[in-house]
Order: sequence, then C-alpha cells, then structure tokens
Amino acid sequence: KAKKQFFGLVFTEKNISVNVIETIKEFLEEGCIHNHCVFTNEYYKKQNSLILSAKVNGVHAETIQVSLENLEILQSRGKGNKATKYNKEIIKLVNKNLPQIRARIKIACYQKKPGLSTWLSFCLTQKVKLFFVLLNNTFEY
Repeated sequence: KAKKQFFGLVFTEKNISVNVIETIKEFLEEGCIHNHCVFTNEYYKKQNSLILSAKVNGVHAETIQVSLENLEILQSRGKGNKATKYNKEIIKLVNKNLPQIRARIKIACYQKKPGLSTWLSFCLTQKVKLFFVLLNNTFEY
C-alpha cells in the first residue's frame, strides 16, 4: 500500500511489457519463478525502491529494482539472478519510462499530508518544490 501511487503502471514496447509488482503474493511468485531473493529479502519493504516485473511474450523474464531516490535501475535479473538475453531491451524500456515514475512521485508528494518526517525527506530527495505545497496548505502538523 505504501507504493499505491505506482500501481497500474505498465510500460510496453514490441513483445516486452513491464509492470509494478503490487502485492506480497506477486513478490513471492516472482521470487519462485526466477529463483532469486526478491521475496526472501523482503524487497516489498524497501521504501526507496520500486520493484517491476518484465515479461517477454507474456512469459516472466526479469525483475527490475528502481531506486526512487535517484531514479535509476539498481538491478535487473532473471532466473538464477542472471541477466537474460532481453536484459538490454528491458533496461532501455524502463529507462525510457522513468519520467512516468517521477511524475507519480511528484503527484504523491503534492497530495500526501505527511505525518512522518520520512515522507517529507523522501519528497525533498525528489527535488519537489514543496513550497507550493506549503502555500496551498496541504500539510497538517
């Protein structure tokens, strides 16, 4: 739920589609399919990472970790934690769509009424112009 602003996000090009992993069950399935640690290392708890699933022709290919702080791909791995033959294409597709992720971060920062300093810090790392938010009285303390 912490990353619900990213739910429904899908990037598609030719035979490759990439979507956000939304549920813990999907993390478990992804880890089992690829035999890697996306579930066992609890990537769903990593606040500053967005985890995506890439499919080629509808078949699971790789799991992608994107840093929400730097908006860069940290890793993209398939079965056995190895890159597939589609790795470069998958990375290219995700990189091409990073602006969509940034847009959802900004929207969430503007709409959120943070009670925790962590959310404010997160928004600041995204270089969001928070003074507009303050002017609109959307913060509650």
